[in-house]
Amino acid sequence: MKTVVLASTIAALFSVTANAASLDVHGEIKVNGNVVIDNEGNFVGNGSDVTPPPSADSINFSDYFVSGIKQTFEANSLWRSDWSKETHILTFYNNGQFQFDVLSLAGEYLWYHKEIPTEDGYTSESGPSEDEILGRRIVKVDSLLELPETAYINSVYGKIQKVENYDQQVRDGYNHMYTSHASFALLGKLSFDNGYVQSDDCIAITYQEELPEYQVVCKDMGVVEVSRYDFNKTMTEFEVIDALQTAQPHTTVQAATLAAQRAQTQD
Repeated sequence: MKTVVLASTIAALFSVTANAASLDVHGEIKVNGNVVIDNEGNFVGNGSDVTPPPSADSINFSDYFVSGIKQTFEANSLWRSDWSKETHILTFYNNGQFQFDVLSLAGEYLWYHKEIPTEDGYTSESGPSEDEILGRRIVKVDSLLELPETAYINSVYGKIQKVENYDQQVRDGYNHMYTSHASFALLGKLSFDNGYVQSDDCIAITYQEELPEYQVVCKDMGVVEVSRYDFNKTMTEFEVIDALQTAQPHTTVQAATLAAQRAQTQD
């Protein structure tokens, strides 16, 4: 956070002296009484680490977004009556694989989506079931801006990725390249109890890439609740399938959301 403040402070200084040929500072530069640039021009942060120590107003993303877990959600569509209630199962494997299964309340398979990581992105396959694949894709991802390890309450963070998406079957002209801009607003900490899952260490965030979502994310459990204008889902079962490891926030969760939307259009 101090890095951001410093950058904006320096930018402000340069904008104020835009008509001058240079900015000449004699001595140290301090923020809130702490030296951040010494009198020799070296950036020293707080004297030991440029990242401030954890506080009641900060969290580590890696504590809340984890792999090695299997989540079951009760999903409700808010705009299509014949897709009103479903079961969503999300599995985050420690090897980076991700699987998303959609079942009817009776247990009938409705949609299947799987992602397998590669050196520069992932490959995916989707269809009504694992035995009936309708689409296979090669996705290359170049991260231009990553989320910080430490995040602060009432702060907004961005994530930018350059994405190349190739449809191996080219059945719908889906080949395209684009830049993905996602924003994350950390609203605060809270407890969560929906009658199935309970945790006293959760965070509330708003996430937006295409459409805004409100999410509750619990420590060592991942996303437990999602609300959007057209659907909502809440976790009903949670299982650790391997030792917990850090997962990249939201990349596969968003993929699951998009896969669910695509499943709705399959008649």
